[in-house]
Amino acid sequence: MDRISKPHLVDFLRLSDRKHWLHPRVRYASIRSKPQLLADLRKFFRTRHVKHRSHLLFVPLRILPAVPRIEYCFAKKQFLFDGTPIDVPKRSKARVLFQISREPVTLTFPRMIESPPEVEAETSTQRGAEPYATSQTPDTGSLPGCSEPSLPSGCSARTPNKAPYDPPAWGTRIPAGSPGNAYFSYL
Repeated sequence: MDRISKPHLVDFLRLSDRKHWLHPRVRYASIRSKPQLLADLRKFFRTRHVKHRSHLLFVPLRILPAVPRIEYCFAKKQFLFDGTPIDVPKRSKARVLFQISREPVTLTFPRMIESPPEVEAETSTQRGAEPYATSQTPDTGSLPGCSEPSLPSGCSARTPNKAPYDPPAWGTRIPAGSPGNAYFSYL
């Protein structure tokens, strides 16, 4: 892996970040040194030479879903994804294409490896309040067996003051919208 140039490593990491291949993300800033980038890559891949040392195969250390087979060709100095040569510098810096559609659109998401099987949910066809008519007593907010709900407690060490708000002294200014303005509006 040491024979791959630093710009190619940075472009590969930029493309990996864009495609969300590596988690947690690897910082690919060009100010990072090549040994730092290689150390981060070694957390995800080990390498193996194939085809008489002209290709370097990146073997994932754990299952990385949706990541193609990644090789680096030293003769052509480019990455191969699933055996296809890819211009990684150009592709990693390409703008994301998008389109705004004013029509109804159906989104489908790929199924992740080792995810639980999908269960089809039944759609609700009932309308109205019939299912809620079973309980005739209103909810009091207290637990069963308790006579009254407990008072809310705060995180502060000060107990709440139940005395009404005292207006400020005469001649002091009150900010607009404060509770003291309501007192003076009744005078």
